Amino acid sequence: MKSRQMDLFSEGRVKPVDFKEALMSGQLAGMVKEVVKGETVSNPETLFNILTPLMAQHKDIEKFYCIFLDTKNRVIDIEAAFSGSLSSCTVYPREIIKACLKKNAASLIVAHNHPSGDITPSNEDKKLTRLIFSACHVMGIVLHEHLICGAGEFMSMQTEGTITGIKNSTRDFFR
Repeated sequence: MKSRQMDLFSEGRVKPVDFKEALMSGQLAGMVKEVVKGETVSNPETLFNILTPLMAQHKDIEKFYCIFLDTKNRVIDIEAAFSGSLSSCTVYPREIIKACLKKNAASLIVAHNHPSGDITPSNEDKKLTRLIFSACHVMGIVLHEHLICGAGEFMSMQTEGTITGIKNSTRDFFR
């Protein structure tokens, strides 16, 4: 078997996998999306590790991802929902809710990259998180997290307390 495998490589019919090429082409992203279906994402580090190969192919544009979860917080699907430019990405909460309902998602994690590498959430990022949280809340969908990724680092709005703050102020608003 080993000699046959070597023959395939030497004949040029099968090429060894180049990790960087697989990462940049999105081939690895497709594999990651399939492997994590049904898995529970329990912390921001795990989420970042899942998203890194997905976002690697988008170094010069902002990309906004939705991770749809079932009632037990298992991954149903990961979708690149919106695409932008070097410094911004227009996101429509209505479309996120439509996708959640279509996929029967009970909860949601959102994430996007900052091509600049600066993972500090902008005022627009915080406002968007509030809008998504409110839209989800009205529809009975839980927003667990908004992760911002850049330059090999991430910032968790859940860990930072932004999500909790939004939850508290939204709860008061809907009383």
